Amino acid sequence: PRQTVPPRWIGFSIILIAATCYLRAFPLDLNSGNIQLEQFHAIGEGWRLWRFFEPRVLWSVEGLGGHYRPIAFAFTSAVMQVSHGLLIPASIALHTANALLVSRVAFIFCSANVRAALVAGVLAVILPQAVNMVLDPDHQNYLLLAFFYLLSIVTFDAAVQKRKPLGLALSGLFFLAALLSNELAITLPFLLLGLTVMRLRFDFRTPFVVSALLAFFVVLGGYLLFYAGYAVGYASYLSDLGFVGSGMR
Repeated sequence: PRQTVPPRWIGFSIILIAATCYLRAFPLDLNSGNIQLEQFHAIGEGWRLWRFFEPRVLWSVEGLGGHYRPIAFAFTSAVMQVSHGLLIPASIALHTANALLVSRVAFIFCSANVRAALVAGVLAVILPQAVNMVLDPDHQNYLLLAFFYLLSIVTFDAAVQKRKPLGLALSGLFFLAALLSNELAITLPFLLLGLTVMRLRFDFRTPFVVSALLAFFVVLGGYLLFYAGYAVGYASYLSDLGFVGSGMR
């Protein structure tokens, strides 16, 4: 089987660059005065993180706009249960892990090209758009989205290559975690389908490959049905509070 893991020196280089870029941000505590983060801390207090999966709990949080992202919000709350000052380091760690995963994905889909893996990983670390994601704790849901999204791609590739149902199940769990971190993960099955079409060795006549892709679309369909019900429930909740459209009764 082909090599799917970049050389270790690439990973060490990415970690070193990330440390150079963000080391000074470690002592920052940007939580002060953030009402939404304080609500997250209160909801998960006593490590009751399962409460983030309850729709009515999320509807009560100021500024969420009805988003259902329980894994991301529970992660942020868990970090705060340990220490508010760890919010920025946790984001830096996620960002670095994402850059490493980007490097690996590039290595997989660029025919084990070491140069492509290095460039992709370095760019993922230093692009200026990432700075706001890392330094603003409100954006941790996007970092978690990327983390689980990329993990799902990597494990899907390994599962299909080796025909491992357990690996496929793991990839599906990562996909579900990405969906519950941020709804933008709905694009993943279409990305996997596109990658499968592009790569000749993923033969559509192989039942395992077809079943693998179908499973992702089934998960996506179930999620969309759930989210539709969630949106209806949120609208009903706002109506009960006295909101009609964008105004008040």
